[in-house]
Amino acid sequence: MFLKPSVYLKEVFTRLPAAICVEDIEALLPWNIAKVVFMLLRFNKNLVAKSQSLKS
Repeated sequence: MFLKPSVYLKEVFTRLPAAICVEDIEALLPWNIAKVVFMLLRFNKNLVAKSQSLKS
């Protein structure tokens, strides 16, 4: 899995203020955050497809 640097940095800067402990910071490392971002993108893609099928 590969994230564009701009996507990665946007996610890090969005989530960093809420990081409280070391585990929160470690979750922002590239090899950890890529999994989360891809899952969110896949979930959002499914939601869009469902909403479009409901409109038809």
